[in-house]
Amino acid sequence: MKTADYPVEPKVEPKPELVEDFHDNGQLKIRGYELRGDRVGHWQTFYEDGTLRYDEHHPAGIRKRFYENGQLAQEGYFDEGLEQGEFKDYHKNGNLRAVRNFKDGQIVGLGEAYSEDGTLEQQANFDAKGNGTLQEFWPNGQLKWHSAVIAGERSGEQKYYDRQGQLVVEKALVAAKVFQQSIRDGDIDAFMGFILDEEIFYEGARVGYKRIIWQFTEKMKSGAFSQDRATFTEQTQMFMDGDEYYAYLPVQIETPTAEGVMVRESALVGYSTDIGKSWKFVDAADGYDVVDAVLFSLPRELSIPLFPEPKLLDVKRNQNSVN
Repeated sequence: MKTADYPVEPKVEPKPELVEDFHDNGQLKIRGYELRGDRVGHWQTFYEDGTLRYDEHHPAGIRKRFYENGQLAQEGYFDEGLEQGEFKDYHKNGNLRAVRNFKDGQIVGLGEAYSEDGTLEQQANFDAKGNGTLQEFWPNGQLKWHSAVIAGERSGEQKYYDRQGQLVVEKALVAAKVFQQSIRDGDIDAFMGFILDEEIFYEGARVGYKRIIWQFTEKMKSGAFSQDRATFTEQTQMFMDGDEYYAYLPVQIETPTAEGVMVRESALVGYSTDIGKSWKFVDAADGYDVVDAVLFSLPRELSIPLFPEPKLLDVKRNQNSVN
């Protein structure tokens, strides 16, 4: 779109002043009317090659924004600078990019976002205070994640799904139970499959993570360490940071001792970069700083509490299963 209709002079009193500005190459940059320093009526803004960039009306009316190729990028109604009603955004190929609804400049109601090929990518539904729900979809149409939103921020339980529709946290729990079973069975090969083989920095000292794990596996080999049972609770949490998934899985671990069964509260923090196909785990009882160092960078929303001291049960238990 190289040209546009010349703006019609608004029928107001006193008579408004025509305003024009030009690019350095001589092409018209902006054109419209002002009254006492305020824009009134029809205004147009142009790219350096003369293509229409904005077509709008003041103080209220439809505003259209265009790409440099002349394709419509956005259109919606403004009133005194605030968005009102339905707004539509478009990709450069002309396909719909997003549909949103506004009231006094705030997004309200149902909104949707689409990929360039027209596939639904996101769906949101908010009230005027920014409370509601937000969902994202995989290219095959399956739900990718669902979250409650409070005051415009994701809050509460967030559910993440793989491309086949399975909850990622369920995949994390399955892997975590295999991990705990490998400890009970003394299966070092299976155990090492869940361990990050990296060196880390912590509190200014270089810590060889491989050495820490080696010491643990030596205890497993010698029989100096054994685990009776690991029970996962339902208070799991999931977090996503780009292509990285983090699972927080509270667990109660029972370990036999000469005096009886020692019980400790902890959690496994799981890390996956392939949508939950494989996981690496760190015991959260080591504390946030250690877990953050081992897993490189935890999401800021993930908090790790101080766990209570282990306690000794009065009666020995000899159950030999991982729940």
